[in-house]
Amino acid sequence: MTMEEKQIIPKGYKKTELGIIPEDWFAVKAGDIGKFQSGNGFPLRFQGTKVEKYPFYKVSDMNNDENEIFMSNSNNWISDKVRKKICANIVPKNSIVFAKIGAAIFLERKRIITINSCIDNNMTSFIHNHSRCYYRFVYYVFISKKFGDLVNTTALPSLSERDLAQLNFFLPPYPEQTAIATVLSDIDELIGSLDKLIDKKKLIKQGVMQELLTGKRRLPGFSGNWEAKKLREVVENTVGGDWGLEQDIDNSISTYVLRGTDFGNALKGDFRTIPIRYLKINSFEKRKLEYNDILIELSGGSNEQPTGRIYIHLLREPKNVSFSNFVKKLFINKSLVEPEFFFYYWTLLYIQRKIMKYEKRTTGIRNFKYRDFLDNEFILLPPLEEQTAIAAVLSDIDAEIEALEQKRDKYKQIKQGAMQVLLTGKIRLI
Repeated sequence: MTMEEKQIIPKGYKKTELGIIPEDWFAVKAGDIGKFQSGNGFPLRFQGTKVEKYPFYKVSDMNNDENEIFMSNSNNWISDKVRKKICANIVPKNSIVFAKIGAAIFLERKRIITINSCIDNNMTSFIHNHSRCYYRFVYYVFISKKFGDLVNTTALPSLSERDLAQLNFFLPPYPEQTAIATVLSDIDELIGSLDKLIDKKKLIKQGVMQELLTGKRRLPGFSGNWEAKKLREVVENTVGGDWGLEQDIDNSISTYVLRGTDFGNALKGDFRTIPIRYLKINSFEKRKLEYNDILIELSGGSNEQPTGRIYIHLLREPKNVSFSNFVKKLFINKSLVEPEFFFYYWTLLYIQRKIMKYEKRTTGIRNFKYRDFLDNEFILLPPLEEQTAIAAVLSDIDAEIEALEQKRDKYKQIKQGAMQVLLTGKIRLI
């Protein structure tokens, strides 16, 4: 008897080509319960209008505030007259939209539109049959699948409506669809509320930094004058990273290597959750990171996020950690400045975008002229004891933010687990 013949089908379930599902569920294709409809060209002369009848969404609109699940914030709107003139199709309310061309496909972003809309020709919509399926249930099915796996292997990645229509999934009775979607949307609301709280805490942190690091507000028990010094006066030396696949590898030494892209987004305050790349290098002892060592990013960045981000190494336990050749380590005079205070002060300068005027573009890459930055920018220094107290206040806020982020990430994991069992019928809702 084969393994397939030995497979036990639980009571109340049935076997299909796609697997075992509840008896009252169906194995369907996306094309059976709706249709995929591509967007239309959007001539530049009609773009930029803000108040009209139809939002005209582009792929970039998925990044707009409040558009994480539901699309409601559009950069462009058009009248019905213009819509007819450019022959743009109407995408009905509650349809699901996503990128169909380019690298944006692999970001796997799917959104629900909240009113009748138009979309450009880099996007596709799924218009569901509302008598057979609940749009929010289909949304969760879609985000559980990787559309990037369906990409046509051409120079420009793209999705075809034909391939999308062949997507397989399980369809429960309509009442169960709504119940499943309600459970998952409740988790989404909890995640969203934590995101808003995290954003609020980060704004509070920026305000506190602006006040405490400039002396506008003093902590209790501290007084006296602050001293302004150029950054160069407190930075005694710098050293660059030294690793690469072309180097000789010493397999007896394994180390973690930090790259600038691993620092996390300084504007978001992700300083204590650094993803660390595992590599083997031969020059580790020369550039091993110790507690409170400070690194800066030298290249990369974008218009929204310049180079020059900073990282402070807060791991106390022994760990082989080094850094890449696109990163510099700063040796600072600890008799003048407390490292964490220096870290937060540099971060404030970054938030104020003072870094921007020290960037230079070389062959399309943004490089940070850190020497000029050190020579021209100032740091305000209170006594060391006050520096330590200020750093402790900001560190406590960072710890609160990190705890909230961990809580949010835990709920994201719970959501993923719930999707795996609820969308397949492995667990039924009563």
